Amino acid sequence: MGLGALCHLKYLWIFSNYRLSGPLFNIIANLTSLEHISAYDNAFMGSIPDNSISRMTNLTVLDLSSNKLSGIIPLSIFNISSLRVLDLGSNQLHGSIPPYIAFALPQLQILRLYNNYLLGPLPLSIQNLTTLQQLNLSKNNFTGRVSVDYGGLHNLQWLSLDNNNFEGDISFIITALVNCTKLNNLHLGKNNFIGVLPKVLANLSTSLTKISIRGASITGAIPIGIGNLINLTHVDMSESEFTGSIPSEFAKLHKLERLYLYSNKLTVYSVYMTTIYRAIYLQALAVVKICYICIYITIIFMDLCQMSFLEECGIGGEASLEADIYSYGILLLELITRKRPTDDMLNEDLNLHGYAKASLPKKVLQIVDSMVLTEEVNEEVDSRVPRPQERLRQREECIAIVLKVGVACSSHFPSDRMKMSQVISKLQKARNILLNPKHRHNLPRGA
Repeated sequence: MGLGALCHLKYLWIFSNYRLSGPLFNIIANLTSLEHISAYDNAFMGSIPDNSISRMTNLTVLDLSSNKLSGIIPLSIFNISSLRVLDLGSNQLHGSIPPYIAFALPQLQILRLYNNYLLGPLPLSIQNLTTLQQLNLSKNNFTGRVSVDYGGLHNLQWLSLDNNNFEGDISFIITALVNCTKLNNLHLGKNNFIGVLPKVLANLSTSLTKISIRGASITGAIPIGIGNLINLTHVDMSESEFTGSIPSEFAKLHKLERLYLYSNKLTVYSVYMTTIYRAIYLQALAVVKICYICIYITIIFMDLCQMSFLEECGIGGEASLEADIYSYGILLLELITRKRPTDDMLNEDLNLHGYAKASLPKKVLQIVDSMVLTEEVNEEVDSRVPRPQERLRQREECIAIVLKVGVACSSHFPSDRMKMSQVISKLQKARNILLNPKHRHNLPRGA
């Protein structure tokens, strides 16, 4: 007598048993009293039979994510009016979302269909799912103009539409989301959205922790009001068409851990920018807590290239350039050590410059911020990845280069400070260590 004989069973939790495989519904087809199925993170295969799922009319939770299910999502799933959680993410399913979903599933709180092969437009009726808290449709083949007005989804906390073929003006989506005061995750990247980020971005929920608009044809400036979103930890606006200066308002985001702005048309300095404004921006970067050293070097290298251009053109006084070099030196030391010049352990006898200098050349790992050494988890396994000891040695080498530059730039005497051309050369060397093809799994997405 197997599991299928338990005709009164209401709750089935068989998640995260990676050896469970085969056609799931061959086992549970007769369990029509089920109210809750959590079978995620397994290796179940086969389709979801229409004649089986349609009989489970009492289901409130159906979570079959991260399996190997295939075939068409049966429309009968969308007729189980008691459903509150529907998670079929990360399978190999086909199909589309029926236009009547909001009327068929009036109690739906979580809809996660990410990482499948779904297609078609996003039904307008989704805007009537007023109980919806999470909507994750990322990594599918959805198409069409996004005309859904999310403004009525007052309970929405998570919206992921990234990696599809959606079209439309991104300002329409952002403006509607202003009314979603519980929103904490927003992922719209890798679509065909156009337009500029509206100023009302500043009025999004202050609960927002992650925002990704990567890989879209978004133009114009990054709204300075982004500094109002004080709980942001991740911002990804890379691989787009943003122009103008990087806002100094990033300085207000004290919880920020990852900032991706590469592959845009952004500038840090302009010909008319004053030394005071440049100093403000340097301070802004100093308080932005970005974890990965490759990001540190990418951003700073970009900034230094433009500073070098200004230097070559004779723009700005000599004294201000030397001051900027000193500021960059301190900035580098702060980012690597995660200590500020005002840190309690630093004083007149041991400042940040001296603290870093004392670690060279063999005690680098004793002062480096541990987060700089943390490897980013990657979904793909690469046989070329070096052994941990070798990887650590390479990171130590890279960090030592950056520390040496920081120390040289923050020398007490201006005449002893490293020239900008030398700074660029040294940081490029450190950056190239991390950009070595063997180690690309450690880089930010899209690097």
